[in-house]
Amino acid sequence: MGAGFDSRAYRFHEDYPDVRFFEIDLPATSADKQQRVEKILGKRPNWVTFVPIDFNTQTLNEVLGETGFSTDQRTFYVWEGVTYYISQAGVDSTLRYIARYSAPGSRIVFDYMLEDVVQGLDYSAYGSRRTAYFVALKGEPYVFGIAPQQLEAFVNLRGLALLSDLGPDDLTQRYLIHSDETVSGKIAGFVRIVYAEVPKTAEQQRLKEKAESKINRFASNKAPFSTNHRVDIPDAVQSFLSTYSDTMVRKDFDGLSDFFSENYLSNGFTREQVVGWIQGTRGKQAIHQYAIILTRFEQKGNKARIDGYIQRKGYRRPLMALDIVKETDGRWRWYGNQR
Repeated sequence: MGAGFDSRAYRFHEDYPDVRFFEIDLPATSADKQQRVEKILGKRPNWVTFVPIDFNTQTLNEVLGETGFSTDQRTFYVWEGVTYYISQAGVDSTLRYIARYSAPGSRIVFDYMLEDVVQGLDYSAYGSRRTAYFVALKGEPYVFGIAPQQLEAFVNLRGLALLSDLGPDDLTQRYLIHSDETVSGKIAGFVRIVYAEVPKTAEQQRLKEKAESKINRFASNKAPFSTNHRVDIPDAVQSFLSTYSDTMVRKDFDGLSDFFSENYLSNGFTREQVVGWIQGTRGKQAIHQYAIILTRFEQKGNKARIDGYIQRKGYRRPLMALDIVKETDGRWRWYGNQR
């Protein structure tokens, strides 16, 4: 599911000749994949079935019905790089279908994003800030996440039994430790991998009842996106943030430089470079909502260390400029991410 250009179906066939593969993905991606497979292999293999889907608007029940997919045989579902790009409704319908229509003993492995990263509340996990910023900039922002402490209830409520929930440390120990104890690379700190099984009907019911008993404590992704700061800030700072946000929505870039300190520096980029980049990228985008929400405000002298997110329509992206400064004219301005 979300097969992209994954090659498992072709690499594994020789070792598992009796396994039938179903590749489920967006229509455009699926069509592109099929063309590439035909070009490389000469034809589409008869053990692979391509199934187009939009997880946000369609269910597996709708798209698998006429494909020859058997609900009587055990199925192994691989769902990588999808859940955090689709709505909770899309995640729900997919997992509930698997639990209801798959033969007992079927299993699924899927990854999920930390809820606090999606919600913009905590970017401390390795790689989270830059990655969340990058995908939002490319038009595919993170929109759904799960809190790890709620993962088991989340899975059980949808009729699945949790086998494992592995985070970065677990995955590093399993896959990145050499025989001499050195570590090969570093895993992103904001994604975890779930392994779950479809139990028999009676066990499904027990798991659901167990999860429902915790429903009052279960709040994954149900809190509405708030436009209220999570810390107290001075009125002058609020005025600065509101005026800047209004400028972005109106795309009134003529006076944009005045929102940045002359000494602005962020990751080596000066005020002139960043302002030029903003005008070049934001000028091409329709901006319907732009609210800056702070989760941190620590002032020392005329400078303040801040953190938070920018609320856009339907998603959030991290702040990248983490310092502001109050200059001699009394106005606050962006100061970058300098130390």
